[in-house]
Amino acid sequence: MILILASCSRSPELTPDQPKKQIALILRSDSADFWRTARMGAEEAAKEFNVDLRISGPRDEENIDDQVKSLRAYVKEGAEAFVIAANDGKAMSEAVDSMVSDGQTVIAIDTELESPRVRGFIGIDNYEAGRKAGAKLAQLVGNKGKVAVMGFKQGQQNAEQREQGVLDELARHPEITLVTKQYCYTNPNLCDELTRKAIVIHGGIDGVLALNAVSSVGVAQAIVDMGLSGVTKIVTFDTTQEDIELMQEGTIHASIILNPFNIGYLGVKSAVEVLDGKTIPKRFNTETKVIDQENMFWSDNQKLLFPFVR
Repeated sequence: MILILASCSRSPELTPDQPKKQIALILRSDSADFWRTARMGAEEAAKEFNVDLRISGPRDEENIDDQVKSLRAYVKEGAEAFVIAANDGKAMSEAVDSMVSDGQTVIAIDTELESPRVRGFIGIDNYEAGRKAGAKLAQLVGNKGKVAVMGFKQGQQNAEQREQGVLDELARHPEITLVTKQYCYTNPNLCDELTRKAIVIHGGIDGVLALNAVSSVGVAQAIVDMGLSGVTKIVTFDTTQEDIELMQEGTIHASIILNPFNIGYLGVKSAVEVLDGKTIPKRFNTETKVIDQENMFWSDNQKLLFPFVR
């Protein structure tokens, strides 16, 4: 696991008159904990590499229109590079092709973009992360029983890859039955409702896998309200402060940690390297880690759960 700590990094040598690089960061959301942490990583890199960093993100992760508007505005303002976490890979790829010039740099983070103008991608391997999550859930339910998957969006590239990894891993366990697969989008209340319905319809469920932080909040709420904490096993992706507390209490049993601080930091760092004429990898996969009650207090894992604490 690569950890980026400002206190351990060495800043490049800068001359007093060296102008700041103009870089724009477009996040999937300006409100979710995951993206606030990614922003912190990007801002750390901006300080280290002498960058004037402009940042935007819609409130809702389903909103691609505002992201495209932000890209258009940053292009007009003369940004030299764009670090983009797209809510819709296809739509943003088309926007990049039509708006960004050959002399400007694009780094994709979290969501891959299909555009020749993109110089590199930084993010997780969602398929492999899905397999890790499926394997952990199978272990928790004793490799048998009824399980449910709560996804976040059909047709979204990251979601589909993550979900496919889960399904392929669960298929390796013949005594596990996937009784339902639902989509919560960005609505935790919907996930709460769908989880309750699934438990009632199927006469109880042994385990639930929530494929993002929003889904995990809704799933956990349903499990708590139905008095099933510790009985129905929950595996989540990402972590909010609420998720961490629920893991300590035993309602959430494990989470796949994605390290958004790294993603933000490396996105800006990579953009700077391209602007400096350096070659970067076309793809850089940041690692994921399974954290549960047994290992959540290990020092390395505390850095992942609380990247803003120095």
